[in-house]
Amino acid sequence: MWIVIVWLGACARPVVPMGPSQLAAADAALLRGCHACLIEARAMYLRLASVGAGVPLRLRVLEADLLIATREKELGVPASGVVDEARQIAAALPSRLEADRYIAVLDAIPDHALGMSARELREFTQGHASVAGARAWLARGPLREPVRMYLRRALDCAYEAGDGEAPRRATGDPDPGAPLLLRYRDAICEADAVPALASLRASEPRFVEVALFLAAARALVEIAGEDPELADGVTTLRAYLDARTGGGPR
Repeated sequence: MWIVIVWLGACARPVVPMGPSQLAAADAALLRGCHACLIEARAMYLRLASVGAGVPLRLRVLEADLLIATREKELGVPASGVVDEARQIAAALPSRLEADRYIAVLDAIPDHALGMSARELREFTQGHASVAGARAWLARGPLREPVRMYLRRALDCAYEAGDGEAPRRATGDPDPGAPLLLRYRDAICEADAVPALASLRASEPRFVEVALFLAAARALVEIAGEDPELADGVTTLRAYLDARTGGGPR
């Protein structure tokens, strides 16, 4: 009997402890913010979750999924499987965490403006107009602050404020102490994004996606010249393209 017990114990799959250094590396990759960095962080979280299941690690995977899905919208590329994974994780988490509300926030974030006509973008935002509550909730939800701030800023950039003001744009000098993740989110909502985007690429060479927004910003300079009233970043560039395509869907 003892021999059998010992043999079974020896054959059992060992439990691999979750190393703090592994989790710290995954967290650091997430805050670096580039698409490749987010993919890397997600892969590490999934590996850790496979041997250390629990709500905290499932929340980490959800965070990575939400950020990757938002990045796909920002770049105007087709949605990947992370969206379905995020929905499944959110549905399985304790109801007290209200994780399904993050999915609603994700659904309310529009795709890249250059991938939609002005009419399509207007119809989309009008269909998701009730985001004021989501903005307030993101200040206190269960995800970590940088992730909540990223989602909040994505909403701020796309939607009018409750008093009818224009969508909020990032203003002032970027916070040099902020994670690259948030510096990127602010930069792609700025009117004059070239310096901030160039700084991001210098800080993290894998931030290849900034090339899209650099190209848009530099094209804007060519279109707008020195007229400050035309220097409204992607909005002006989208209007320029709409004028040449009849303003219809592209």
